[in-house]
Amino acid sequence: MNCETYQDLAAAHVDGVLNPREQQEVELHLATCPTCQRLFTEESRFHAAFTTRRLVVAVPDSVEQRLRAVLVAESTPTLSWWKHLTAFLRPPRLALGLAAAGLFIVLALPYLFSREQEPLWFAQAIDSYQAVTGGRLGLTYHTHDPQELERSLNNSGQLDFVTHVLDLRSAGYHIEGGQVMKIAEHPVAVVLYKGEDGPIVCLRQRGMAPPIPKEGKGRKGEYVYTHAGYTVSFAQVSEHFCILIARLPRETFRRRLGMAPAA
Repeated sequence: MNCETYQDLAAAHVDGVLNPREQQEVELHLATCPTCQRLFTEESRFHAAFTTRRLVVAVPDSVEQRLRAVLVAESTPTLSWWKHLTAFLRPPRLALGLAAAGLFIVLALPYLFSREQEPLWFAQAIDSYQAVTGGRLGLTYHTHDPQELERSLNNSGQLDFVTHVLDLRSAGYHIEGGQVMKIAEHPVAVVLYKGEDGPIVCLRQRGMAPPIPKEGKGRKGEYVYTHAGYTVSFAQVSEHFCILIARLPRETFRRRLGMAPAA
Protein backbone atom coordinates (compact mmCIF):
# COMPACT_ATOMS: atom_id res chain seq x y z
CA MET A 1 0.00 0.00 0.00
CA ASN A 2 1.22 3.50 -0.85
CA CYS A 3 0.29 6.87 0.65
CA GLU A 4 -2.20 7.71 -2.10
CA THR A 5 -4.09 4.46 -1.51
CA TYR A 6 -4.18 5.04 2.25
CA GLN A 7 -5.46 8.59 1.81
CA ASP A 8 -8.41 7.16 -0.10
CA LEU A 9 -9.10 4.77 2.80
CA ALA A 10 -8.35 7.16 5.69
CA ALA A 11 -11.97 8.14 6.36
CA ALA A 12 -13.12 4.52 6.30
CA HIS A 13 -10.21 3.59 8.59
CA VAL A 14 -11.21 6.21 11.16
CA ASP A 15 -14.86 5.11 10.94
CA GLY A 16 -13.81 1.48 11.49
CA VAL A 17 -15.48 0.10 8.36
CA LEU A 18 -12.49 -1.48 6.61
CA ASN A 19 -12.61 -5.16 5.79
CA PRO A 20 -10.01 -7.44 7.45
CA ARG A 21 -7.67 -7.40 4.44
CA GLU A 22 -7.75 -3.60 4.15
CA GLN A 23 -7.29 -3.24 7.90
CA GLN A 24 -4.17 -5.43 7.81
CA GLU A 25 -2.70 -3.50 4.87
CA VAL A 26 -3.44 -0.17 6.59
CA GLU A 27 -1.74 -1.24 9.83
CA LEU A 28 1.35 -2.42 7.97
CA HIS A 29 1.54 0.88 6.08
CA LEU A 30 1.05 3.07 9.18
CA ALA A 31 3.80 1.21 11.00
CA THR A 32 6.37 2.62 8.55
CA CYS A 33 4.87 5.89 7.25
CA PRO A 34 5.02 8.95 9.56
CA THR A 35 3.09 11.08 7.04
CA CYS A 36 0.06 8.80 7.02
CA GLN A 37 0.36 8.32 10.78
CA ARG A 38 -0.08 12.08 11.18
CA LEU A 39 -3.05 12.00 8.77
CA PHE A 40 -4.68 9.22 10.80
CA THR A 41 -4.10 11.13 14.05
CA GLU A 42 -5.68 14.33 12.73
CA GLU A 43 -8.60 12.47 11.13
CA SER A 44 -9.21 10.61 14.41
CA ARG A 45 -9.21 13.85 16.42
CA PHE A 46 -11.55 15.52 13.92
CA HIS A 47 -13.95 12.54 14.02
CA ALA A 48 -13.82 12.27 17.82
CA ALA A 49 -14.35 15.99 18.31
CA PHE A 50 -17.40 16.19 16.09
CA THR A 51 -18.87 12.97 17.51
CA THR A 52 -18.37 14.07 21.11
CA ARG A 53 -19.68 17.59 20.59
CA ARG A 54 -22.56 16.29 18.44
CA LEU A 55 -21.96 18.86 15.74
CA VAL A 56 -22.89 16.36 13.04
CA VAL A 57 -26.70 16.41 13.11
CA ALA A 58 -29.43 15.64 10.63
CA VAL A 59 -30.84 18.49 8.55
CA PRO A 60 -34.49 19.25 9.52
CA ASP A 61 -37.01 18.15 6.90
CA SER A 62 -38.37 21.67 6.44
CA VAL A 63 -34.89 23.05 5.75
CA GLU A 64 -34.09 20.23 3.34
CA GLN A 65 -37.31 20.83 1.43
CA ARG A 66 -36.61 24.57 1.08
CA LEU A 67 -33.05 23.86 -0.05
CA ARG A 68 -34.26 21.39 -2.67
CA ALA A 69 -36.76 23.96 -3.91
CA VAL A 70 -33.96 26.49 -4.35
CA LEU A 71 -31.84 23.97 -6.28
CA VAL A 72 -34.73 23.02 -8.55
CA ALA A 73 -35.56 26.67 -9.24
CA GLU A 74 -31.91 27.33 -10.01
CA SER A 75 -32.19 25.04 -13.02
CA THR A 76 -34.92 27.23 -14.56
CA PRO A 77 -33.97 30.41 -16.49
CA THR A 78 -36.85 32.52 -15.16
CA LEU A 79 -35.26 33.53 -11.85
CA SER A 80 -31.68 34.08 -10.81
CA TRP A 81 -29.98 31.86 -8.24
CA TRP A 82 -29.46 34.91 -6.00
CA LYS A 83 -33.19 35.64 -5.84
CA HIS A 84 -33.99 32.09 -4.81
CA LEU A 85 -31.18 31.96 -2.30
CA THR A 86 -32.34 35.18 -0.64
CA ALA A 87 -35.86 33.79 -0.58
CA PHE A 88 -34.55 30.69 1.16
CA LEU A 89 -32.81 32.78 3.81
CA ARG A 90 -35.64 35.29 4.25
CA PRO A 91 -37.27 33.82 7.41
CA PRO A 92 -35.60 35.66 10.30
CA ARG A 93 -35.42 32.61 12.56
CA LEU A 94 -33.62 30.54 9.95
CA ALA A 95 -31.13 33.30 9.16
CA LEU A 96 -30.51 33.90 12.85
CA GLY A 97 -30.10 30.17 13.47
CA LEU A 98 -27.56 29.79 10.67
CA ALA A 99 -25.62 32.82 11.91
CA ALA A 100 -25.60 31.47 15.47
CA ALA A 101 -24.46 28.03 14.29
CA GLY A 102 -21.63 29.60 12.28
CA LEU A 103 -20.54 31.70 15.25
CA PHE A 104 -20.59 28.64 17.53
CA ILE A 105 -18.39 26.64 15.17
CA VAL A 106 -15.87 29.48 14.86
CA LEU A 107 -15.67 29.91 18.63
CA ALA A 108 -15.61 26.18 19.35
CA LEU A 109 -12.95 25.09 16.86
CA PRO A 110 -9.97 25.98 19.11
CA TYR A 111 -11.38 23.62 21.75
CA LEU A 112 -12.57 20.79 19.54
CA PHE A 113 -9.07 19.62 18.72
CA SER A 114 -7.54 20.13 22.14
CA ARG A 115 -6.19 17.27 24.20
CA GLU A 116 -8.96 17.53 26.80
CA GLN A 117 -10.32 14.16 25.70
CA GLU A 118 -6.96 12.48 26.24
CA PRO A 119 -5.73 11.49 29.73
CA LEU A 120 -3.18 14.00 31.01
CA TRP A 121 -0.53 11.32 31.46
CA PHE A 122 -1.04 10.26 27.82
CA ALA A 123 -0.41 13.79 26.54
CA GLN A 124 2.73 14.04 28.69
CA ALA A 125 3.99 10.65 27.52
CA ILE A 126 3.46 11.51 23.83
CA ASP A 127 5.17 14.89 24.28
CA SER A 128 8.17 13.07 25.77
CA TYR A 129 8.17 10.52 22.93
CA GLN A 130 8.11 13.24 20.29
CA ALA A 131 10.83 15.24 22.05
CA VAL A 132 13.16 12.24 22.24
CA THR A 133 12.52 10.80 18.77
CA GLY A 134 12.43 14.24 17.13
CA GLY A 135 15.78 15.32 18.57
CA ARG A 136 14.38 18.12 20.75
CA LEU A 137 15.56 16.27 23.85
CA GLY A 138 19.20 15.25 23.55
CA LEU A 139 20.50 12.03 25.11
CA THR A 140 23.03 12.39 27.91
CA TYR A 141 24.26 8.80 27.78
CA HIS A 142 25.08 7.10 24.48
CA THR A 143 25.53 3.33 24.63
CA HIS A 144 24.06 0.13 23.22
CA ASP A 145 24.69 -1.78 26.47
CA PRO A 146 21.60 -2.02 28.74
CA GLN A 147 23.66 -2.68 31.88
CA GLU A 148 26.03 0.22 31.21
CA LEU A 149 23.10 2.60 30.67
CA GLU A 150 21.37 1.31 33.81
CA ARG A 151 24.48 2.04 35.89
CA SER A 152 24.81 5.51 34.39
CA LEU A 153 21.19 6.42 35.15
CA ASN A 154 21.31 5.09 38.71
CA ASN A 155 24.65 6.79 39.40
CA SER A 156 23.49 10.14 38.01
CA GLY A 157 22.14 11.27 41.39
CA GLN A 158 19.05 12.65 39.63
CA LEU A 159 16.58 9.81 40.27
CA ASP A 160 14.57 9.20 43.42
CA PHE A 161 14.24 5.47 42.72
CA VAL A 162 16.37 2.60 41.41
CA THR A 163 15.68 2.19 37.71
CA HIS A 164 16.03 -0.76 35.37
CA VAL A 165 16.84 -0.81 31.65
CA LEU A 166 15.07 -3.37 29.48
CA ASP A 167 17.07 -5.40 26.98
CA LEU A 168 14.82 -5.56 23.91
CA ARG A 169 17.34 -7.03 21.50
CA SER A 170 15.37 -10.30 21.39
CA ALA A 171 12.42 -8.25 20.08
CA GLY A 172 14.56 -6.55 17.40
CA TYR A 173 15.33 -3.27 19.18
CA HIS A 174 18.71 -1.89 20.28
CA ILE A 175 19.40 0.94 22.70
CA GLU A 176 20.48 4.33 21.37
CA GLY A 177 20.97 5.91 24.79
CA GLY A 178 19.15 7.61 27.62
CA GLN A 179 18.93 10.49 30.05
CA VAL A 180 17.05 11.83 33.08
CA MET A 181 14.37 14.43 32.48
CA LYS A 182 11.60 15.98 34.56
CA ILE A 183 7.87 15.68 33.92
CA ALA A 184 5.69 17.77 36.23
CA GLU A 185 8.70 18.19 38.55
CA HIS A 186 9.22 14.42 38.86
CA PRO A 187 12.52 12.85 37.66
CA VAL A 188 11.99 10.35 34.85
CA ALA A 189 14.49 7.87 33.40
CA VAL A 190 14.30 7.95 29.59
CA VAL A 191 15.63 5.25 27.24
CA LEU A 192 15.45 5.36 23.43
CA TYR A 193 15.31 2.14 21.39
CA LYS A 194 15.55 1.81 17.60
CA GLY A 195 14.18 -1.02 15.46
CA GLU A 196 12.83 -1.82 12.01
CA ASP A 197 9.31 -0.80 13.06
CA GLY A 198 10.47 2.60 14.30
CA PRO A 199 11.55 3.89 17.71
CA ILE A 200 10.30 2.88 21.14
CA VAL A 201 10.72 5.17 24.15
CA CYS A 202 10.75 3.86 27.70
CA LEU A 203 9.87 6.20 30.60
CA ARG A 204 10.25 5.19 34.26
CA GLN A 205 8.99 7.26 37.16
CA ARG A 206 8.56 6.76 40.90
CA GLY A 207 5.01 6.13 42.10
CA MET A 208 1.93 4.20 41.00
CA ALA A 209 0.86 3.68 37.39
CA PRO A 210 -2.16 5.76 36.30
CA PRO A 211 -5.54 3.96 36.45
CA ILE A 212 -6.44 1.94 33.39
CA PRO A 213 -8.45 4.08 30.92
CA LYS A 214 -11.73 2.95 29.41
CA GLU A 215 -10.12 1.82 26.14
CA GLY A 216 -7.17 0.13 27.84
CA LYS A 217 -6.62 -3.63 27.64
CA GLY A 218 -5.18 -5.44 30.64
CA ARG A 219 -5.47 -5.14 34.38
CA LYS A 220 -4.71 -2.63 37.10
CA GLY A 221 -1.02 -1.70 37.07
CA GLU A 222 -0.35 -3.49 33.77
CA TYR A 223 -2.19 -2.60 30.59
CA VAL A 224 -1.91 -1.46 26.96
CA TYR A 225 -3.66 1.67 25.69
CA THR A 226 -3.94 2.80 22.06
CA HIS A 227 -5.04 6.27 21.01
CA ALA A 228 -4.40 8.67 18.10
CA GLY A 229 -1.93 6.31 16.40
CA TYR A 230 0.18 5.65 19.52
CA THR A 231 0.31 2.51 21.65
CA VAL A 232 1.38 2.84 25.29
CA SER A 233 2.17 -0.02 27.67
CA PHE A 234 2.12 0.44 31.45
CA ALA A 235 3.66 -1.90 34.03
CA GLN A 236 3.98 -1.36 37.79
CA VAL A 237 7.45 -2.33 39.00
CA SER A 238 7.91 -2.21 42.76
CA GLU A 239 8.18 1.48 43.74
CA HIS A 240 8.02 2.84 40.19
CA PHE A 241 6.16 2.26 36.92
CA CYS A 242 7.40 1.69 33.38
CA ILE A 243 5.88 3.18 30.21
CA LEU A 244 6.71 1.94 26.70
CA ILE A 245 5.55 4.15 23.81
CA ALA A 246 5.54 3.30 20.09
CA ARG A 247 3.76 4.27 16.89
CA LEU A 248 2.53 0.74 16.22
CA PRO A 249 -0.92 -0.87 16.11
CA ARG A 250 -1.74 -2.56 19.40
CA GLU A 251 -1.47 -6.14 18.13
CA THR A 252 1.80 -5.44 16.33
CA PHE A 253 3.14 -3.85 19.52
CA ARG A 254 2.16 -6.89 21.59
CA ARG A 255 3.57 -9.29 19.04
CA ARG A 256 6.90 -7.48 18.78
CA LEU A 257 7.36 -7.19 22.54
CA GLY A 258 5.77 -10.49 23.51
CA MET A 259 9.12 -12.04 24.38
CA ALA A 260 10.37 -9.01 26.32
CA PRO A 261 10.27 -9.10 30.14
CA ALA A 262 7.63 -6.94 31.85
CA ALA A 263 10.12 -5.30 34.21
